[in-house]
Amino acid sequence: VPRIADWATISLVDDKGMLQSLEVAHADPEKLRFAKALQREYPPDPNQDTGQFRVHRTGRSEVYNEIPDSLIEQSARDAEHLRLLRELKLRSAMIVPMKQHDDVLGVISFIRAESKRKGYDEYDLEFAESLAARAALALSNARLYRVAQEANRTKTDFLAVMSHEL
Repeated sequence: VPRIADWATISLVDDKGMLQSLEVAHADPEKLRFAKALQREYPPDPNQDTGQFRVHRTGRSEVYNEIPDSLIEQSARDAEHLRLLRELKLRSAMIVPMKQHDDVLGVISFIRAESKRKGYDEYDLEFAESLAARAALALSNARLYRVAQEANRTKTDFLAVMSHEL
């Protein structure tokens, strides 16, 4: 944001294997507050047939060169939700998995809305998938580091108890 998207979201898989929204980004702080309020009021439905939950399940990217109003209507839960979704003026989107080997660690969504840029193409998707792969590698390394730190702490505690006993 704002070079490749008007909106960007990052969702990560939690300890229970569920996709949880982590961050939403937009250049305009007012729109960011609006999006976060909308997400609290209408949290994403994990049973949706499209979007981030399907990308999480399949591990395959989705690209919407143009977001038709019918897709927005299908996503809305009620009339007020539909009105709020239309207010976002969503035009185009890419949703890409953050994969490490065959594990999907999370999902990054890139959305174009009010800007005059055209819909996403294969070059945009290639860039987004490369970015998601790098993010997955960084996330995986951070998790491995945390495990190594915990193992080191356990070893230190064990040695302290052993030396005390001796």
